[in-house]
Amino acid sequence: MNRHHDGLATNALVESLNETFWAECLDAY
Repeated sequence: MNRHHDGLATNALVESLNETFWAECLDAY
């Protein structure tokens, strides 16, 4: 697999999880 492509996919996944994490934190707050 293309390492660069894999890196972009991983970065997108991390950003998605990060947004969900902060959204839940703000809802809880």
